Amino acid sequence: MQAFQSHVSFQCPTCDKISSGPVEIPEPDWSAAESSSDLNSEGQINVTCTECDEEFPAYVFNSAGNVHIKFDDHPNLRVSADDAFYSLEESVWPEPEIPSDPWSVFAGLRSEVHVWLKNHGDEYGGALINRMLFASLISGLEAFLSDTLLNAVSERKEAQLRLVKHDKDVLTMKFTLAEVLEEPNLVIETITTHLRDISFHNLPRVNALYRAALDIDFFNLLEKKEVAALNKAVELRHHVVHRNGRDKDGNPLENFTPAYVKSVLKLTEALVHKLDEAVNLDDDLFPI
Repeated sequence: MQAFQSHVSFQCPTCDKISSGPVEIPEPDWSAAESSSDLNSEGQINVTCTECDEEFPAYVFNSAGNVHIKFDDHPNLRVSADDAFYSLEESVWPEPEIPSDPWSVFAGLRSEVHVWLKNHGDEYGGALINRMLFASLISGLEAFLSDTLLNAVSERKEAQLRLVKHDKDVLTMKFTLAEVLEEPNLVIETITTHLRDISFHNLPRVNALYRAALDIDFFNLLEKKEVAALNKAVELRHHVVHRNGRDKDGNPLENFTPAYVKSVLKLTEALVHKLDEAVNLDDDLFPI
């Protein structure tokens, strides 16, 4: 069974701990929407703290996947909500196996994008083919970041320990002794599930995870102007995927010229190459 939901984090007003988990939200009326920008929904929901089980009434507004939540009794509380998505039970849609060599997967995508852009790219920056190739690049980067981190953490005890100590969401997770004894793989399975729930297009959050687990700040692998360009590309990708290539005001974006897509290809390739080297450089420091 599928549920339309968002991953929500906040500091609980009752227990003062960080609550982090999925929250079901109202679905948009898919049949009434003429474009992706019309896929809005709103309504009253209840958000339960994952730490103390306290329930809070709240109002949610979902605008084309962007989710905003305000607690009725705590209107000034900062609530972080990821883009809305459908969640399926594992038996319906199981998680794919993590590729053993994420760099090779990205390299294959990079080559395909290059060929398609060369043979079919349009000089008009709003052309559909350009937007599709651009979005696939950012999605490929997200997959690389996710798969690389999951592989490193699953294989390296030191990375698991660092993540448990330094990531605020993992740090606040609690288990009973019975749960630990009954499930010897509880820690790594919990960490893996947590990482799979992360939105890997949120680059600052992902960079914080790499710093926590592997002591790698991948923003430092790039120049400041490259970091700014990469974050801008992720923002544009959101408009492509969630607004059909239009900005918040409904204006069509024409940024996606072949030259711009090539620049993003070069930028993502540089980050993937440098990060792959950084992650695998000191394998001896992270014993399996």
